[in-house]
Amino acid sequence: MTGAGHVLILASRFDPTCDLVVEELNRRAVPVFRADMAEFPLRLTLAASLNGNRWHDTLHNDRRTLDLAAVRSVYYRRPTRPEFPEQMAAEARKVAEREARWGFGGLVTALPCRWLPPPGRAADAEYKPLQLRVAADVGLSLPRTLITNDPAVAKDFADSLGSPLIYKPFFPVRGTVHGQTAAVYASIVDPRTCRTRTSPARPICSRSGYRRRTRCG
Repeated sequence: MTGAGHVLILASRFDPTCDLVVEELNRRAVPVFRADMAEFPLRLTLAASLNGNRWHDTLHNDRRTLDLAAVRSVYYRRPTRPEFPEQMAAEARKVAEREARWGFGGLVTALPCRWLPPPGRAADAEYKPLQLRVAADVGLSLPRTLITNDPAVAKDFADSLGSPLIYKPFFPVRGTVHGQTAAVYASIVDPRTCRTRTSPARPICSRSGYRRRTRCG
């Protein structure tokens, strides 16, 4: 992987939205290097040196190599945490996680290129209540929304709607069930029948016709 104008994508390996972005970049013949923080340091190798005011050298895994000086933009979309050997002592793991965060994370932040979203903004955007407030501020139409850890309040809210509602975790839940990758993004709940069914991620958004309930605890 050589040349200029590469897009560095930092995202989890299971991310259908990111897959669509990669497909579009491939369609436009834009070179892409996709990696997950979970690959670092066991399957993702970094070597960087400072020459003048720019970082140089490479980032590589078992599939390809990226010239850090060739990165023109970074797409940051919820990469997972670095992984370390299971037999690693707890204290050593804490040190390694901290070093990975400030070293690897600090390096990619220092690259002189465009970010989507900009560094720091990604963390702000993870707060769903903040997202909804900003959406209201700019005039978007929002569904009725409840955040609560009180079951009685949640029930009253559901009963007052008289129609299906959306139950969502604050953050996508990903994991492995019986050896297969699984994810929970949103569920449609019908309070009239007390049935819950997992719904596809793509049709679920704040502009849908459903009311939304987000519950803590």
